[in-house]
Amino acid sequence: KVKNNILIQTDKNYYYRNQNISIYNKTILNLIENNYCVIKTGSKYSQKVEINDKNYFDYSQSYIKNDLMDLYFFNKSEFAIIGASGSWAYATIFDKPIVYTGMYWPFNIPSKKNDIFIMGKYFDITQNRYLSIREIHNRFKSYDINDISNKLLDELKIKFVNNSDDEIMDVCEEMSLRINNVWKETDEDIYYKNNFRKIFESTINKDKKSFPNIGSRFIKKNKYLLN
Repeated sequence: KVKNNILIQTDKNYYYRNQNISIYNKTILNLIENNYCVIKTGSKYSQKVEINDKNYFDYSQSYIKNDLMDLYFFNKSEFAIIGASGSWAYATIFDKPIVYTGMYWPFNIPSKKNDIFIMGKYFDITQNRYLSIREIHNRFKSYDINDISNKLLDELKIKFVNNSDDEIMDVCEEMSLRINNVWKETDEDIYYKNNFRKIFESTINKDKKSFPNIGSRFIKKNKYLLN
């Protein structure tokens, strides 16, 4: 039985936001195996997903696509999966939980308590290593979001690395388990979550008005982010 709808959308405005849609394939198939119906939204010019299954619907290429149907599908969804794009607003209108992928710190952080995010990683070419959250914040705190470009990252000798298909699948599984009240949070999960919150509140959220939840498996697999 199909449980609910999940929406996937990617953004093509900036190169560091551009996700190859194929990195969602593993997640889509996993969700379908767990009795979800997956609906892809977005522009009719967006990338196509090469999946042929009765429980996958590419609404972005459908003749029924219009503004009213956009709202309808978000309203009926169980949660949304969104890349670094503007479509978060549709899910937010209906207070739907959102899984954000490829988030670019420190400019693009969710604020709702029922959202989960995983961030893209910044690789310092000179030092030949990934940067921690504090290091990322210090590198970019003097810039505006519109300053970030391919040229600037090249000048800083930094490469933005998008999330892997396994990272996306992990955080979507976590969201599904949380929504269905079967997620079991361990002491280790709480430890890393609290450490992340401390770093977040000491950098860009000093007024404590935002409540982002970083993916539990993601932060455990990328502990260097908390250095």
